Amino acid sequence: MEKYLQRGLIGPGIFEILFGALASLLLGVALALLWLINSGAAIDNPPVEGARINPVPFVAGESTEPGNRNWERKQQAFMEGQSGQLAFTDTELNAWSNSSPDPAENPVDPLISTGRLNFRVHDGMLQVSTPTTVTVLGRKLGGVLQSRGGFIATEAGLRFEPRETYFGSLAVHRFPNVHRWLLTRVSRQPLVPEDVLASWNRVSRAAVEGDFLTITIP
Repeated sequence: MEKYLQRGLIGPGIFEILFGALASLLLGVALALLWLINSGAAIDNPPVEGARINPVPFVAGESTEPGNRNWERKQQAFMEGQSGQLAFTDTELNAWSNSSPDPAENPVDPLISTGRLNFRVHDGMLQVSTPTTVTVLGRKLGGVLQSRGGFIATEAGLRFEPRETYFGSLAVHRFPNVHRWLLTRVSRQPLVPEDVLASWNRVSRAAVEGDFLTITIP
């Protein structure tokens, strides 16, 4: 009894104060992360006047115009490994992507599901995005996962190297471990058909040049 009377007179100890402060901080961070993810933009074209502006602007790459089948000719040359250079616009890349199976119909990871890839060539970088849902503690968080960057050469071949990645409005690239984990899990999704990946191994150079993604096959 005396112990509880002393506690009432003296108040909580330093450990309890620190624990309470830490718990409040973690709760605040968790709520902030949820808000950032859920406040991201949906896949859309440039916003119209009067539309709600999201904290992190997102503009999807356009699809090819009806009747324009140039992408099919370039796709065939790529798949056959024809030597030379191929220059793809983002509309051609998206037409190719839209003709591929939707990864959402064949999820392989219980924690993460994605849709088709969308491409945009802008400001000297390639933007790659996909609608993504991440399951955390039974809660599904949905938003647009978008990365912007270029290509680097590795021992395993050319690889896309993001300079920045956002999930909704959350700047994932500012948290290296989370960034690495998220991209690793996403890369396990069937985003790119196996035959396309096999053909990509023949590419010796890939770079954004103006409004084109230019690839070289020796």
